[in-house]
Amino acid sequence: MVDGGPVVPARTLTIVDAAGPRTVLFGETLAFSVRYAEADGRPVIGEEIVLGMVGVAHDSSLERTTATTDADGVAHGLLLAGRTRAFFRVRASAVGAAPATFEVAVGDAGFGALRA
Repeated sequence: MVDGGPVVPARTLTIVDAAGPRTVLFGETLAFSVRYAEADGRPVIGEEIVLGMVGVAHDSSLERTTATTDADGVAHGLLLAGRTRAFFRVRASAVGAAPATFEVAVGDAGFGALRA
């Protein structure tokens, strides 16, 4: 930031799956994907994405806290829903990019999820 203006990330992180909050039932898993790309859209290959949870996730957890991007610049994660109602965000971060997040609601059949 030589001129005193805002720093513009050189890369982008995008949640690949559908936008909006995700709902999962107690004990279920939720797979998600994050794309890491250069500002011009080219994939960032073989780089580490750090995964975490923001807020009170109670007994929900992530299978792992890092994932490596593939040939398309995509990294995959897996959320393991606990048995306690919760609402929190999953965050993906990487060097040179603003974090990407999505909201998760965990509950039983009467909360946050509808089966048809």
